[in-house]
Amino acid sequence: MLAAAVAGWVAASGAEAQPPSATFPSKIELITVDVVVVDKKGQPVPGLTRDDFVVEEDGQAQPIVSFEAVNTEAAPAEPTVAAPSMVATNDEEPSRIGRAYALVVDDLGLDLGAVTGARQAVKSFLERSVRGGDEILYATTSGDAWWSASMPEGRDDLLAIASRLRSRSSNVSQVFEYISESEAYLLGRSAPQIGARIVARWKASNACMDRDPGCFPRILARAGQVNAERQIRTQGILSTVRRAVDALRPLRGRKSILLFSRGFIEDEDRRARDIAAASREANTAVYFVDARGLMVGPGIASAETSAPPAPADVGTMSFEETAVASQGSQALADETGGFSVRNTNDLGAGVERVAAESRVFYMLGFEAPPGKKPGEWRKLRVEVKRAGLDVRARRGYTVRAEGTAPDKSVPAKEGTRTLPPAVESALDTAHDITGIPLRTVTYVLEPRPKDTTHVLVAAEFDASDLTYEGSGKSRAARLEVTAAVTLRDTGKTLYSDERVEVRAAAGEAPGWRSVAREFDVPPGVAQARLIVRDRVTGVMGAVAQRIEVPRPGAFRISTPILSDQVVPPSSREAKPRAAVAAHRTFRPGGGLYCEFEVFGAARDPSGGVPRVSAGLAVRTAAGETVRQAAPTRIAADRDGRLVRIVGLDLAGLAKGDYEVVLDVRDEAGGATVERHEPFTIAP
Repeated sequence: MLAAAVAGWVAASGAEAQPPSATFPSKIELITVDVVVVDKKGQPVPGLTRDDFVVEEDGQAQPIVSFEAVNTEAAPAEPTVAAPSMVATNDEEPSRIGRAYALVVDDLGLDLGAVTGARQAVKSFLERSVRGGDEILYATTSGDAWWSASMPEGRDDLLAIASRLRSRSSNVSQVFEYISESEAYLLGRSAPQIGARIVARWKASNACMDRDPGCFPRILARAGQVNAERQIRTQGILSTVRRAVDALRPLRGRKSILLFSRGFIEDEDRRARDIAAASREANTAVYFVDARGLMVGPGIASAETSAPPAPADVGTMSFEETAVASQGSQALADETGGFSVRNTNDLGAGVERVAAESRVFYMLGFEAPPGKKPGEWRKLRVEVKRAGLDVRARRGYTVRAEGTAPDKSVPAKEGTRTLPPAVESALDTAHDITGIPLRTVTYVLEPRPKDTTHVLVAAEFDASDLTYEGSGKSRAARLEVTAAVTLRDTGKTLYSDERVEVRAAAGEAPGWRSVAREFDVPPGVAQARLIVRDRVTGVMGAVAQRIEVPRPGAFRISTPILSDQVVPPSSREAKPRAAVAAHRTFRPGGGLYCEFEVFGAARDPSGGVPRVSAGLAVRTAAGETVRQAAPTRIAADRDGRLVRIVGLDLAGLAKGDYEVVLDVRDEAGGATVERHEPFTIAP
C-alpha cells in the first residue's frame, strides 16, 4: 500500500525548485477594453490602428496608451494534440491575448426538439468555429455539467459532455389547460384580454364548461404555477450566466458567453440588470441563441388535443412567444455588446457568426481618469473614425479602492465551510493562476469500495513570497488549500477544502512546501483542480489536470512515483517506499526511485496466485537506452500486494530530458502494460 509514502511525503517540505519570477505592483489603474469592428455585412474588419479609434469616458475623450490588434483569421493549422503532462504547473504567465467562450445551455427550459438543436449547434461550434488556444467553458443551468478546457486538447471531452445533453424542463405542459409563460406573466399584470383569450381556448378544448363559475379562478391558479416555474428557470439562467462571467473575468482577450435558451421575460427582477452590469465590468459579451429555432406560430402543445387559438389571436400570440418571452435575454445581449440569434433553424451558422466576428479584435488600454469614487459606474463609448463600421465593446466599468478588504466569503459547495468568491471563480475555470508558483501530479492508486479508486492530488508550492505573521520561530503563513475533482460523464464534483499553516523561522528561506488531497473517484475521465490561497493577501496559485480513472478489475498499474527520496520503513518487516513527489526534475549524479503497484492480475490456475513480471529502461529524448533492468517476477508482499520499487543511479547521465519505460506483463492472463514516465535531469 502506498499510504506510507503519501503520509511521509505530505509531512516533508524539501523539494527543490526554480526561484519565482519577480512581480511588481501597478501604480496606475489601466483599463483594457476589447473591441470588435464589423462592416455592413457583419464581417470583422482587420487592419485598423490606434488612430482609428476614439475612447470616451462619460463623454470625455481618453488617450489610448496601449493598443494591440489580434487577427486569427489566417491562423495556422491546429497542432497535434499532445499527451497530458504528468506535472501540471503554473510557472508561465500566458502572454498571448486569446479568446474565451462560455457555452451556457438552458436545459431546465428547453424541450426535446430545442435540446436537439442546441446539442447540434454546440457540436458544430466545437468542431468548426473554435481555434487552437481558445479556452472553452461548457455549463448547463441544471448544474448537470460544468467543464472548462483549452483547445484543441479539450475538444473530445467537451464533445462527450455536450452529447449527453438532455431536456430537464420541469414545466409539464397540460394540453387541455395550456398557458404560455408570456400569458401567465401578462395575466399577472392585469391584462383582461389575455384572460378572455384563455377562457375561450379552455372552453373550446373542454377544459372548462360553458357557464362554469370556477373557470377563471382555475386559470389564475394555473397562471400562478406557470409564473412560479418561469421565475425558477430564469433564476437558474441568471445564476449560471453570472457564474460564467466570474469564471471568465480574469482572462485576457475577447470573452463571450453564448446562452442557448428559449430566453426569459424582462420583468422587474433586478438580477438581470445586475448581471448585465457585471458582464460589462468584466469585459464579457453575452450572445443569446434562441434554441427554439424558426417560430412559425404560437407554440400550443398539440393540434390533436388542444384547441387552436382563434384566428384573431394568432398574430398576438406569435409576437408574445417570439418577442415578449425572450425580451430579457435579448436585452442582456444588447447591453453587453453581443447580439441575438433568433428565428432560424440553422443555429450552427448563427454561432459561427459569434466566432467569426471575434477572430479579429482590438485591445485598447487607457488610464482611468480621476474624479469618481471606487465602485461608481463609469460610462464608456468606443467609436471608429471610419464611416460604415459598427463597434461592439463594453459600455462601462468600475474601479476598486486600493487596499480594499477581501470579498466576503460565501458558502462552500460542500456546505460545511466558506470560500471567498475569488476561490469559487478559480474553481470554475481551467485557466492557470500564477500568483503562487505551484505544480501538481495526480496519482491514480489502489481500488476503493463501491467501484471507486483512490486518487491523490499531490502539490508543491513556493512558500517564499507568502505573508508571514509573528516573529522568530513562531512565524507562520496561513493558507487555504482547495481541491476539486469534476467527473466528466456525470457532472458531479468532489471537493476538499482545508486551512494549513507554513512555519518558517526568522531568516529561514521557506522554499517549496508540500500538500496533498485524497479522493475516492469512480471510473471515467475527470478534471482535478487545485488552488492555494494566501489568506492574508488573497494571492492565489491554481492549476488543473485531466485524469483517467480505470474501470474496476482492469489489469493496470498505479501512477508510478518517480522520486529522489524514500520513506524509511515503519517496522523491521516493512520495506522503504518512494516518497510521493509533485516534481519530475532531479539533480545530476543523484539517485532516482521508481515505485508502482499492480492491480487486476489474473490468478494462475495451477497455483492460485498472480504471476506478474516487470522490466524497466531509461531512455533519452532521442530514444537511446542508458539504463535497463531485465523483466523479473514481482513477489507479493505479506498483504498480497504486488508492489515494485526500483532504485536507479543517475551518475554519468547528462542534463536533459529522459523517460522511464515500464514493461509490465500478466503472465497468467496475457495482458501487458507499457508505461512511459518523463523526467528531467537539471541542476
